Amino acid sequence: MQSIHIFGGLATAMAFVSYVFYMRSILKGITKPHALSWLNWSILFLAGALIQGDMDKGASSWVFYMSAFNCFSITLAALISGEKNFTKSDWLTFLAALAIIPIWAFTQNPLTALAWLITIDLLSFYPTIRKTYHKPHSEDLIAYIVAGTRYLFVIFALENLLSQALIYPLFLLCLEWSFAAYLLWLRRPSQPVH
Repeated sequence: MQSIHIFGGLATAMAFVSYVFYMRSILKGITKPHALSWLNWSILFLAGALIQGDMDKGASSWVFYMSAFNCFSITLAALISGEKNFTKSDWLTFLAALAIIPIWAFTQNPLTALAWLITIDLLSFYPTIRKTYHKPHSEDLIAYIVAGTRYLFVIFALENLLSQALIYPLFLLCLEWSFAAYLLWLRRPSQPVH
């Protein structure tokens, strides 16, 4: 078995582990996912799997298919027990992300499509970032750390590390770990005033 298949399998396993941590936290009533973010991510991961499979044609796309399934399941859970406060800005970023999807779909250049996909992903994260600012413990820190780690394995599963297929998993690794750092920053103990 080639190492890219081993790393592809590890990345897919990490996607499952991340999902288990996150879903367990939802079921315990700790994590309150934002349905608009997760709905967009469901669409994005499916698109990302198709793009990744088109650019790399290897094991690196497995994790994106697993993640699309996971995100769709979390979307359903979010509709039942997630964040219920949808602001106007949440709806605007959600609709902007949805509006960009047809542009992405008709883009013939994979790199341009990837740029649009990253833009949609960033817009989709806004409702979760906004919600978490006000409720720092409403997201599962471990799930984001594990999610970032899975993209490290995705990178090692690439058949060509110098290809444009590296861009999306590298972006997602940075995004997941940046959000984990944001959670840690929001949860830091208050400093006493002297």
